[in-house]
Amino acid sequence: MPGYFGPMRYALLTLALAGCAPYFPLHQVDPLNPTALTVAETPEVTLEVQHAGKQLNHQVFLLSITNNTPDTVRFSPEQVIYYASSKMFSQPPTTQEVHKESYLNSRLLSKRIFASSPNLVLQLANDRVKNMKVVSSLALIATTALVVRDAVKDQKDFLKETWTTQDAKRSLGRDAVAASSMLLVNSTIQGQADAAIENHYLHDEILRETQLPPGATYYGKVFLRHEISYRYTRLIVPFHNVDYVFDFKRQSNSTK
Repeated sequence: MPGYFGPMRYALLTLALAGCAPYFPLHQVDPLNPTALTVAETPEVTLEVQHAGKQLNHQVFLLSITNNTPDTVRFSPEQVIYYASSKMFSQPPTTQEVHKESYLNSRLLSKRIFASSPNLVLQLANDRVKNMKVVSSLALIATTALVVRDAVKDQKDFLKETWTTQDAKRSLGRDAVAASSMLLVNSTIQGQADAAIENHYLHDEILRETQLPPGATYYGKVFLRHEISYRYTRLIVPFHNVDYVFDFKRQSNSTK
């Protein structure tokens, strides 16, 4: 089933992204040795959450869900909600008030953001690959024209009876421009290849709506549209009619 990973696949994904995750769980068991992963475990569910940085202009969270109930439970990533603020979120006395309290404290333009649909995220990824192809093609055309122009100019200089210092400077300048253009082409081609590889794996990594059988575990990425990076972030994951709250804090002192 799409979205189900083996434990090793998820572990490698976590290790690859943990280094770029700017948010850490606000409440740490050992503040001197903070961890990026936070866990909530109840008789109904075990949730593991980790912020994984930005991708496709979205904040990305790695989410693992284990259904501890005896029933099959429907889960939709589009029900996950994201709040952000420059001030720490208060702890509401009941889960019924968590959205009200979080909404009032949130500094996001839309106050709260629901996770983007998998179809939207995949469309953004496909569009980026297409755009990178266009950029690579234009860069290659422009560079080819510069290289041809440089060769023509060099041939004309070669046929001259005298070779001046000014001619040498112009030749070096053309060579430098051609070399820089080649570096740009290589960079865009590499960017296109990286985007294509990322897009390939994204189909398996993204969380989708699913029916989770008893005892089953579901891993993947949740994408939430990025607005502004604030110091505090609150993620609310609903499961089996209960909202589970995860608070994060950005490590950098330069955020709002």
